[in-house]
Amino acid sequence: MKRTRPILFCLLAATSAGCSGQGYWTDRGRDALDIFTITYGVGAGAGARVGPLHAGLGAYFDGVGMRGGTVNIWEIAHGTPSFTIETTVYSWEIFYPQGHRGHPDDRNKSFEPVGYPFVSYIPSITIGTGEKAAERPPSYSYYTQIDAFAGALGGLRVGFNPGELVDFLLGWTTLDIYNDDLGARQSEGNHR
Repeated sequence: MKRTRPILFCLLAATSAGCSGQGYWTDRGRDALDIFTITYGVGAGAGARVGPLHAGLGAYFDGVGMRGGTVNIWEIAHGTPSFTIETTVYSWEIFYPQGHRGHPDDRNKSFEPVGYPFVSYIPSITIGTGEKAAERPPSYSYYTQIDAFAGALGGLRVGFNPGELVDFLLGWTTLDIYNDDLGARQSEGNHR
């Protein structure tokens, strides 16, 4: 019985914190998908990244798989493709889960890092144009991602994000450290 008390307490806390809405459960599922990366694509060479640190020599274009909390097919013909070009010193990587920059449903997962030798950072992203333009903070989950790609024509990217694991666990209490709980915000908007 002693082992079940913490579990019961957590369930009680989660349900009493307003966690019964559909958006809450959608966010928990998306947070779970954020933890792991596995994509199949086209590429040659190999590269690896631990947070902002990167190394390798190669190029890889994500084709189909799970990355950034979405299960997707990234099509070069529609929007911006998801790709990584890694040289021995510099890395150029672009990731827009919904296919284009500034998509309202990207859950703050889009990134296009700016780099120095062996290290990169994520600048803020401007969404919209003209008077409706707004700055959005960078995708902080980039800094806790660990992943690698390898390929010779066909390729594979695999990864794990310990920061997203923490975000998933804290999400059960409605804490959202990566500001990616879009379902809860959409549910709140529908109830107003």
